[in-house]
Amino acid sequence: MDRIVGNRLVRFCCSGCLPKFEKKPDEYLAKLNAAASEQQRAQYPLATCVVSGEKLGGEMGEPVEQVVSGRLLRFCCKPCIAKFEKDPVKFFALLERGNPAKADAGATGAAGAYVCPMHADVVQAKPGRCPKCGMDLVKKK
Repeated sequence: MDRIVGNRLVRFCCSGCLPKFEKKPDEYLAKLNAAASEQQRAQYPLATCVVSGEKLGGEMGEPVEQVVSGRLLRFCCKPCIAKFEKDPVKFFALLERGNPAKADAGATGAAGAYVCPMHADVVQAKPGRCPKCGMDLVKKK
């Protein structure tokens, strides 16, 4: 038995579980969110905030985590959550692309490296787009 609750699909093993959930939805959703965060944290694809591009766990302190549609998102600060909520499709697309700088760390000096003209810290081995500004990456000279 499936139900859409807010922005997520919640599955129940039987119709008897639905009334239990409906009595304390916030409690059960918090448990689902905690489980999703725990499971996804180690494989989180970005080393930076998906909204601001700030390094996670840097000067801004510990990342702020939120689960949206069953997907973990990590932000540098709470104000970035409000910005995310204004255009979630845009930011989910950035999350899906991952973080080329993290994936190709060490490629900075390699022949064939591509960099963002606006963000020198964004470097990857293949052509693509900058996760911070969306510009095409250019071949490093």
